[in-house]
Amino acid sequence: MMKKLLILLLLLPTIQFAQCLSDTKVIYEYRDQIILNDGLAYKVLEEKHFYQISDPSIAQHQEVGDLVLRLNRVLILWSEELDKTKRLIEWVRPSQTYYLCTDFKADTVVANKL
Repeated sequence: MMKKLLILLLLLPTIQFAQCLSDTKVIYEYRDQIILNDGLAYKVLEEKHFYQISDPSIAQHQEVGDLVLRLNRVLILWSEELDKTKRLIEWVRPSQTYYLCTDFKADTVVANKL
């Protein structure tokens, strides 16, 4: 029984990690903290869900191969180590996720009304 439990515990993170289709992956997320696959911890400054997004530069649907994913949320992240702000866009489908992480400037919030 312990062997089966050990195998399950080792494979569970691998299964969840494999469902992400993009190069950017969220390793850990809790309340206002996110750790991406670059190994840095980011603080969530702002989180907007799909119905709150009015920025035309963010696509409502994203095609990845044969799949069409729907916009789920946009996160504005800040890294204390880099003193840098990033924008993380998340598109989802029932069992798949696609992330796009770009550098973010504060003046684009006013211009695009994010």
